[in-house]
Amino acid sequence: MNFYKLHIGDYESHTAHLTWMEEAAYSRLLRIYYRTEKPLPVDRKEIYRLARTVNGGYIKEVDRVLAEFFILCTDGYHNKRCDEEIVKYQKQCSTNRRIAGERTVQRSVHAPTTKRTPNQIPEPELILKALQEVSTGAVDNSEPKAVEVKPEPVKTDTAKPQRSESFSVQCLSVATRLHKRGVAVTAQHTVLQKWVSEGFTYEQLNEAVELARQRKPEPETISAGYLDSIVRRAEKATA
Repeated sequence: MNFYKLHIGDYESHTAHLTWMEEAAYSRLLRIYYRTEKPLPVDRKEIYRLARTVNGGYIKEVDRVLAEFFILCTDGYHNKRCDEEIVKYQKQCSTNRRIAGERTVQRSVHAPTTKRTPNQIPEPELILKALQEVSTGAVDNSEPKAVEVKPEPVKTDTAKPQRSESFSVQCLSVATRLHKRGVAVTAQHTVLQKWVSEGFTYEQLNEAVELARQRKPEPETISAGYLDSIVRRAEKATA
């Protein structure tokens, strides 16, 4: 584990009676426990070495902490709270690996089989399109909506499709980058298209994402509507 949650209220109530050095020893033993994701060694000399006691100093403090907060079992010194947090962490890691594996399979299934040309959609946008197709349960192989609904302007007016294509690519680019930040939005989303049409840049939207992360830390998903409310508040503040 690279980090662990410190519930300040619980920690203070359990360590208020400790001396300065006893609390320091306890904190160091917790870090060892979480970093290795396993109980402290059975051999106390090994614990002293891991705790970096200086020339045998502070051994009494380490012993007192072990006696009060840890239970000696056959595989080492256990701490109940540490074991619970490690199990939660490992379960979340397993879930994340499973989701990543499923996405890899989905991308390979929906990846294009033909050679890319300069006019094709860039690779990040193809990945996003594949994810959208999987989420709806159907693969859309039809022509772009602008061509189907208004075929005549495509034949007679070359400027309009160029603008539509540029707008679509811009929406796909912004949606892909926001999706990587955990925002539940697609290139076809009305809110995202409104942002692009109004001239909001990805940098401005990313600042709104940073504000949203104060209330919705990763890996929690940020909805498009929630992000839009932050964008609008920021727009009013700068107006």
